[in-house]
Amino acid sequence: MDGFGLGEQAAMLAMQLNLRLGACSDETGAYERVVDCARRVNPRRDLVHAACLVDDDAHVCAPLYIWRSGGAMRCFLLGSRFGEVVDEFGRPRVRTWGVLEFGPGDTSVAPRFAISEIDALDPERNLRSVAQREKRRHREMLRRPGLYCHAAAVDPDRWEIVRFSLWRDERCAAPFDADCVRTYRVTQHTEPILVDD
Repeated sequence: MDGFGLGEQAAMLAMQLNLRLGACSDETGAYERVVDCARRVNPRRDLVHAACLVDDDAHVCAPLYIWRSGGAMRCFLLGSRFGEVVDEFGRPRVRTWGVLEFGPGDTSVAPRFAISEIDALDPERNLRSVAQREKRRHREMLRRPGLYCHAAAVDPDRWEIVRFSLWRDERCAAPFDADCVRTYRVTQHTEPILVDD
């Protein structure tokens, strides 16, 4: 099987909301309500993983979801549970990516720290070689101590690679050198479900 994959994982989508909260709002309660909307979908059928990522300095709640398919994501966005988020916080910015790789590391770890890394793709670089590179990097990441889970995905509109990794704490996190890096506090998460690649 090549780097693009032909199994169930090839249909998966990553999605991240960007909810900007007022500095005086009940942020803890707000974060809990956002993630609870995703917890109530059918995890075996629809949701592979969800985590509530928080940038305290920017007062941003940026929940991350890994969906089994575009259909599962669409049902969530058009359904009443996402409607609850819109009613309370307004319609947020939603970014999506096609998942290249996703997998759990040490699921006995309680993740408290997360990193998102974005790299622009070289227009001269063959996409198949990019996917193969990300597969190798992903497998290396899964062996690192303190890693809870890792995902690599592609944005074919901006031609960017994004990588999300959840860690026990900041000290465990792998060094990063991406074009754009954001770090988060993890407040809630679901246990990742294994999906065939």
